Amino acid sequence: MAGKKWSEETKESARLKKYGRKELLESEYLKIASAYEDANYFRKIHNKIHTYLRQRNLLDVVFPNRKRYKPKGYWVPDTIREEAKKYRTKTEFTIKSQVAFNHSLKYEGLLDDIFPKKESVNYTFEECVELVKPYKSRMELSRNNMKLYLYVKNNKWLEKLIPDMRFHRKSKYTLESVAELAKNYNFISDFVREQPGPYDYAHRNGLIPVLFPERKRKWTDEKIIGELKKYESRRMVAKDNQSLYNTAQRKGLLEQVFPKHLSIKWSEQRILEELSKYESRRDLYKQNPSLYQIARVGNYLDKLLPNDRKIKWTDEKIVEELKKYDSRKKVYQNNFNLYQIAMKSGHLNIIHPKIKSNNNIKDKRKNFTFRP
Repeated sequence: MAGKKWSEETKESARLKKYGRKELLESEYLKIASAYEDANYFRKIHNKIHTYLRQRNLLDVVFPNRKRYKPKGYWVPDTIREEAKKYRTKTEFTIKSQVAFNHSLKYEGLLDDIFPKKESVNYTFEECVELVKPYKSRMELSRNNMKLYLYVKNNKWLEKLIPDMRFHRKSKYTLESVAELAKNYNFISDFVREQPGPYDYAHRNGLIPVLFPERKRKWTDEKIIGELKKYESRRMVAKDNQSLYNTAQRKGLLEQVFPKHLSIKWSEQRILEELSKYESRRDLYKQNPSLYQIARVGNYLDKLLPNDRKIKWTDEKIVEELKKYDSRKKVYQNNFNLYQIAMKSGHLNIIHPKIKSNNNIKDKRKNFTFRP
């Protein structure tokens, strides 16, 4: 007879009988828990095992550095006062110890006793001089006494009491060293970009006119005009190269390349002459929108370029207009209104019939023969 195969349940029951259930469970559970670094994450994955170890005080064995919470009933006025002594202000206490702060709200007047409201300060300049002496810098004053810092700042005494050391400290740059560096650059923009420290020193000490008496500019008049001629209009220059546009406008070179059109006096004869150059309202609107607006306001459009929708389309008129185009596609592209009217009346299929394709797939399948 073949040997009897033991199931997993049978093996487990045999192990329990041999080693004892409690010892086996604890050793296996501790082994499972040791695979996790965070106790909270372990609780989410293995809630029952976490409860088993917590009830037997074994969590500290696996997670010695886990965060411990205060027991129930711990936060009473005395413990809240001890916790609040770690913080300077009520705001800091609220942010860094929110649990203690929430329990303090249960006791009326406790927060006011711990952090009493301070009366508004009103110091003279001489008193501020004495109060500011212990602090060496503005940052130290703001960190340790923000109320005094804001009071001094609002009264514009800060510069007199604690001058900004950024502008009074000894700089590693001198006039000679900055001048030597500036000789390597033809343009101030390059000097600013590649040497920000020396440029800041020169700018604060008023040395820029000495270092660059005649500013060499990248944009000469000839170069600006040459660049402007690459564009079709002012709008294109402003859109693609704002720096060039601003420089050209400041120098007055924009008017030379793109002069502003003087206002034209549009007489009736001039308007009609210009309108006669266009075949349709659409072409006029696309090519000369300003003329289109003038003609529309003056009611000149209906004289030379009547609206297609207001035309009485007779059969003769439709045929006459369709013959001006070579194909259906040209009618569709150039006069969509005519295309729709001709489609409804049936004249389109008569003048420009659809071209049937000779490459019919079904015909190809019928005529197909297999060639080995």
